[in-house]
Amino acid sequence: MSIDQKPIGFFPGSFDPPTKGHFAIVQAVIPLFSRLVIGIGQNSQKTYSWSPSLRKEMLEEMFQDMPSITVMIYEGMTIDAAAEVGARYLIRGIRDEKDSAYERQIAEANKALLPNIETIFVPSPTGAAHINSSIVREIHKHGGNVRPFIHERLWRFFD
Repeated sequence: MSIDQKPIGFFPGSFDPPTKGHFAIVQAVIPLFSRLVIGIGQNSQKTYSWSPSLRKEMLEEMFQDMPSITVMIYEGMTIDAAAEVGARYLIRGIRDEKDSAYERQIAEANKALLPNIETIFVPSPTGAAHINSSIVREIHKHGGNVRPFIHERLWRFFD
């Protein structure tokens, strides 16, 4: 299969902030796609620690060596943003059984709304299931060392 025949993937999330877990998920799926769009979703009901533009900058820095990755900020429904960029697949990371149940419900709703988009569930790699943005935010808020949880290219954002 040539690269032109590979589909486009869409990896949505808040990425507040991006973590090593996000990086691992991208590394796992990038060979499947001609292009992977990382979508930073904006939910007016949530309060974020980092601005959308700073999160975009962090993600672009983290994936600077992967030219098939683009990062965008979107509002509204994830499936609409995925369809807008021509994605056929949504990528969702799964850390545990709770994530699995929640993500499956969302995948089924998305499928009902837009039948041509599939969801790919990617389990956290061994040793990374405990890493999530909420924990990183809490550690950072209290002046702790977040370096074990974030890509080294992002360390400068936390010093």
